[in-house]
Amino acid sequence: MRLVVIATLSYQLAQTVDSAHFQFGGPARPFDFRSGTLQVAEAALPAAQAGIREGDTILALNGRPLRQRTQVDEYLRTVPSGASLRVTYSHPGQSPQEAAITLAPAVGAARSRSEQLMSLFMEFVTRWFCLALGLFVVIMRPTDPLAWLVLAMMLSFCNLESSAGNLADGWPQPFRALGVWYSTFLQRSWPLWMLLFGLYFPDPSRKPRKVAWTRWALGLPIFLFALVNSLLRAWEHSSRPVPPGLQALVENAGSVVNLLGFVAIGIFFMCLQLKRYSEPDPDARRRLKLLFWGANVSLSPIFALIVYTSIAHVSVGSINPVVLAAVVLMLFLFPATLAYVLVVEKAMDVRVVLRQGLQYALAQRAMRILLGFLIMGIVYFTFETLNDPKTHRPMRLQAIALCATAIILLQRGSGKAAQWIDRRFFREQVETEQVLVKLGEEVRSITDPIELKQRVCRRISESLHVPRVEITANGPGPTHEIAFPLTAGATQLGHLVLGPKLSEEPYSGSDRRLLQTVASQTALALENARLTSAVASEAAQRERIHRELEIAREVQERLFPHHPPVVAGLDYAGRCRPAQSIGGDYYDFFLTSEGRLIVALGDICGKGVPAALLMASLQASLRGLCAGGVNDLGEIMGHLNRLVFDATPRNRFATLWCAVYDPQTRILRHSSAGHGDALVLRSSGATEKAGVRGLALGLTRTARYSCGDLQLQSGDLVAVCTDGVTEAHNPDREEFGDERWQASLQAAAALAPASILDRIIQQVDTFAAGAEQHDDITVMALRVQS
Repeated sequence: MRLVVIATLSYQLAQTVDSAHFQFGGPARPFDFRSGTLQVAEAALPAAQAGIREGDTILALNGRPLRQRTQVDEYLRTVPSGASLRVTYSHPGQSPQEAAITLAPAVGAARSRSEQLMSLFMEFVTRWFCLALGLFVVIMRPTDPLAWLVLAMMLSFCNLESSAGNLADGWPQPFRALGVWYSTFLQRSWPLWMLLFGLYFPDPSRKPRKVAWTRWALGLPIFLFALVNSLLRAWEHSSRPVPPGLQALVENAGSVVNLLGFVAIGIFFMCLQLKRYSEPDPDARRRLKLLFWGANVSLSPIFALIVYTSIAHVSVGSINPVVLAAVVLMLFLFPATLAYVLVVEKAMDVRVVLRQGLQYALAQRAMRILLGFLIMGIVYFTFETLNDPKTHRPMRLQAIALCATAIILLQRGSGKAAQWIDRRFFREQVETEQVLVKLGEEVRSITDPIELKQRVCRRISESLHVPRVEITANGPGPTHEIAFPLTAGATQLGHLVLGPKLSEEPYSGSDRRLLQTVASQTALALENARLTSAVASEAAQRERIHRELEIAREVQERLFPHHPPVVAGLDYAGRCRPAQSIGGDYYDFFLTSEGRLIVALGDICGKGVPAALLMASLQASLRGLCAGGVNDLGEIMGHLNRLVFDATPRNRFATLWCAVYDPQTRILRHSSAGHGDALVLRSSGATEKAGVRGLALGLTRTARYSCGDLQLQSGDLVAVCTDGVTEAHNPDREEFGDERWQASLQAAAALAPASILDRIIQQVDTFAAGAEQHDDITVMALRVQS
């Protein structure tokens, strides 16, 4: 870290010294070169008056051959403004010529005083403030990557632009190449650091997922271009030629990367807004809001100026000086806002130990000084504009109007700022007694103990300006200054404890009396809340059980096949209506890896949660056996029997009818474990029963199960139900019975399977005539199609 600090300060100090020489008497460049060549890109006024124009090639300076354009900067560092320079140059296709140029000053006669002041503000105030902020954060948190990100962002921000250009061009080697690389890399990488800061501040673990990809999609191209461009500039300034093709490629890529940079800055603002609305901590939301608006007010004018000059094809020098001054002054607001968020608001836990009174005094005086500087600057720039002979009458009127508007807005803003500082440092006049008395009345109506404690602590903290107010069960601690017991009769409910005031003033007798009243009212409210909670506990328990049963019903409902697989030549459906919220009946359809359809319908002994759990276990076991490669139906039934036997008590069993349908052969292989027979309605009108029987699952571990085959034809219908259908009874205790089940099926046989099942359940309900349903009703039907 020391090496970074020393290198950064060394560069900045050298840059400041050169900038001071440039600002106070140093000569301005007589001409600028085209990138990678010695051809003039733009000639300043003294050079243009001497006959040098765009496209000319500079051959020598004061008789010395010119091989690198850095020789011009080296010469300018050694002479003052007003010195004479003999330049040997040639027009394209003509013989060399010689011209004498008197070097114009970089400031003074070449610039107005307003431009001088703006340059001084940018070069010294903004640059050193950014450097101090970045180094301060790194020194305070040297192991925090976010602190180093702040340093990189501040260094790149203060090196974005210099009125003196890149002064490292005139440094001796090897410092020239290093300085050019350093400044160019920082200038080009600023959008990268802004993007990363927006993603990771204030908590790197909470970066917005929606835009996290931009750190690679935008950040990587910006970083690579900054690195390549800075290395090429350093190579060029180390007296080595850059291949023209590579130079052209980098210049063409620059416009694309500039666009990516604008997008990266936009992502920075978007991240601050996304985090502001998703951040649960109110302090963090306030910091993000402050930083967002500070950066917005600071950077929006310069971005608007860049867009305007690009679209209108005008130079920055043609902008109204008052407007330009306001834009430059606004740039300082970004690092100033960041410093406030980091130091005063203690983001990233950067802390400075200052007494509250001293902080308040410093904030007040800083606000007044800033206001004075702003007003003086605006008035000065306005007078400069009015005294400029080049200023036309409309521009003068415009300057006066802008000056008056700016002063009025500043005056109004200063009043609001003063009020905000008073609120921030707790110097506003509050009626503490009224606030606390009202609080004592409010707590009587609050029944939630958590809300009650939070309300009491928050209101006391706001009214007395005490940062630490707690209701504890163990009494006051060593950091607390005052405590009040919370008692209701003989019941001790805790203590209301307070730390020292931010104003560092002692608690007065009035404060103590009011706090004792609030503590008594709070204790009574807490006791009422406890009694109310005890009364509501049983109702809440019942409601919770009901909700858990409802959730279990929803889970069980999802276990039934809502989207059965499509089987060629087969139409089938199933229905289940539990008698309670949770049932014990079960049906399922699914395909094996060979394309055969597994059909299952079961009835678990009992109802409610135990039956539902066994049903879910039976379904999972059946699917798992089929997925595991067990193909024989009898073997599957044997496995299921052993699983149920091992996993359930002896009084728990299940009946199951299971079949495997092969769509190629139309053979339905079926087996039954204690379940009723399936009915087969042939297309010819005949009715059969699938009569393979076996023991119910779970009765004995060694049960074996045989299988039967049904050769189905087009139009044949197979249906099976649980005893909830056949044992349904009416008010006269008469059962629906097997005969009505078969008759209902025959009557509806012409319908589609889904309609058949709906019709049967409707007929069962009609027969029951409002009698209570005592068992789950489950029906399944399959029809072979032509």
